[in-house]
This record gives sequence, C-alpha cells and structure tokens, in this order.
Amino acid sequence: MINKKIAILTGDVHHKLSNNYWDKNEFECMKEEIEIIKKEKIKATFFITGKLLNEKQKEFLQLKEIKDIEFGGHTYSAFQPNLLRLFFKFILNSEYGPRFWQKNDIQKTKTEFERSGLKMNCWRTHSYKSNNNTLDLLFKQNVKIISDKHSIGIFDLTKNKFGILDLCITMPKDEVIEPNLEKNIEWINNYIKLLNESVKKKEMIVMALHPNRMKMLDNFETFKKIIKLLKKNNYQFFKVSDILNLRDIP
Repeated sequence: MINKKIAILTGDVHHKLSNNYWDKNEFECMKEEIEIIKKEKIKATFFITGKLLNEKQKEFLQLKEIKDIEFGGHTYSAFQPNLLRLFFKFILNSEYGPRFWQKNDIQKTKTEFERSGLKMNCWRTHSYKSNNNTLDLLFKQNVKIISDKHSIGIFDLTKNKFGILDLCITMPKDEVIEPNLEKNIEWINNYIKLLNESVKKKEMIVMALHPNRMKMLDNFETFKKIIKLLKKNNYQFFKVSDILNLRDIP
C-alpha cells in the first residue's frame, strides 16, 4: 500500500444547473479558487461537465495553460433533465441511464475536451453514480482513473476489473453545506478534526471540495486553512493523473 504524504485536491464544476445564484456561478467560483491555488503554488484537479466546456470554450483554452491545474470529465449534462434522471432511476435503478445513453454522454463529453485541446485522462461521474457500464465505456475512451468511491480516512487505489484505477475520496463530502446554515460550523470542525487525524498518521488524503460550496461556506477561508494545514505538515499536492507515476499501485 502506498504510504506517502500526498494530498489530492479535487472539485466538481457544472454548467448552470438552475437560476439559483450558486448553481449559475460555479464557473466563476472555480476561477476564484484557481487564483488561490496559483498563489499557494499547489496542484488541483477539477471535474467539469461537457456542457460547461461547450459554453466556456474560450475561457478553458486559456485555463488549460495553467500547468498545475488539471481537468477531468464529469458527464456532459449532470443527468439533466431531472425528469429523465428519475425515469432512469425508477426503470433501470441507474441515474446515469442505459448503456447506449452513457456511451453517447461520455463521447459528447470527450468531444468537448478535444475541442478545447484537453485530455480526458480522469473522470468523476455526477453524484458518483457510475456502474459497470460506465467503467467499461470509460476504459474504451482511454480514461485512466475514476474517482467515485468514498471512504472517510481510508485511502484506496486499486485497478478495477475494467482496467481503470479507482481513486477513493478519503475526506467528508461538502454537499451538505448550504448558505448561512448553522450546521456549516459543525462540518468545518469535523473536517479539520479528521484532516488532522489523517495528517498525524501521514496518510494519503483525497479531497472533493466544490468551489461553489467553498465560496458559499465562508468565502474560501476554510479552503485556505485546509491548504495551509497540509503545507505546514509537508504534504505534497498531486493532480489526479499524477497518481499514474506512482510505482507501487496494487
């Protein structure tokens, strides 16, 4: 098992999902977060929807020049329209839909990556809802790593039966964060507590932090605190695809 002081910072970024302020400004939140990442001189990976790439192609043509930032696929439309998502879930028990639907969605996403001069080496399915069809189709599109699994405090990196590396998220998710919610303080305290525990054990850390949630939480103050804590403890920041360079993968 890999035992190195490595931190992998990831975030999911979508196109406009609704007219809610936070749902329609995810791209702007990401750009703000990238400025922090550049200032701190660390690396990060953002999983982005194909539709966002389609809408912001000119901007991504510039963002791809930032060497310490990587972009991975995150479905094309984030399972929209929602009624279709619910139909698929009811009929097939799969929010991502049947194989032919997933195949088209993944191909559309990859096409947008290629139009923007980006490589789609890594992937996180929207809402982490991948299945065997997803894994097989991603492998056929030459995707190397997927990051849909989640297990707090337990780092896991194994190659699944389809030949893709599964990179497990090891820290709490942030979807519970909402504007002006009292429980946000509880989330912050718990996150920092668990982070300190992992740091003390010198464990590899994989974080999934949405830029809009970090902005919503406290204008990136906790986000900055997380980075500084890891840097203080001599953690090295990796992009997701940097994992491919590690030699001791099971």
